[in-house]
Amino acid sequence: MSSLISGVVLEGLSTAGKTSVLKSIKQVQSLDTEAERSVVILGEHYSQQLQVIHGKEVSLSVSAHTKLLKERIEGIETLNSWAKELGPHRKSSRGLFYLFERFHLNHRMSYPTSGSIGEIEERLIKLNCKCVILTVSVNFIESRLAHRSNGLLFGTDLRDAAAGWMEKQERLLECARLSNVPYIKLRTDGMEWQDYATKIMEFCVNSFVPNETLECR
Repeated sequence: MSSLISGVVLEGLSTAGKTSVLKSIKQVQSLDTEAERSVVILGEHYSQQLQVIHGKEVSLSVSAHTKLLKERIEGIETLNSWAKELGPHRKSSRGLFYLFERFHLNHRMSYPTSGSIGEIEERLIKLNCKCVILTVSVNFIESRLAHRSNGLLFGTDLRDAAAGWMEKQERLLECARLSNVPYIKLRTDGMEWQDYATKIMEFCVNSFVPNETLECR
């Protein structure tokens, strides 16, 4: 394991705020004079199971998605190996920070019986990876979904959609509990994106035992 590398997997359902948090993380990381100058950030289209290919939604098979995730990890491993070959140096000049949006938990959600997830997660751990799961409380999800649908969801349909969303979020959290990758659960009810990004970067540099949960309001 190299101290010159650290990474984050940003997980969460649609409307949880992944895009807003990702943008804020880039800002927070770039303003830290001691942070790594070498940064790799890949959005969900480079790693998620459901893809839009040539305008058509495609659900990747378990083998195709496994291959995709392993290729992304291999890229980071190769960069990390090169940095270690160069010898000891300052984190800011030779360190590497990476971020994947939707990764191993997306795989667990899509393929509960996949036998390859253990290897994927062990490789992430060796790359000092930590996971952040963005969540929304039950009292806030209806307004989020209504806003996202531009008012098309309302009444019973909105309540049913919110109930289904919360159920799916619980399945995602269960996947996190089954994983060996350290994680925090971060509520985005207040939509304080910059504050969340700062907390996430603090999480990256601190030591946590696998599967410890922190609540950030």
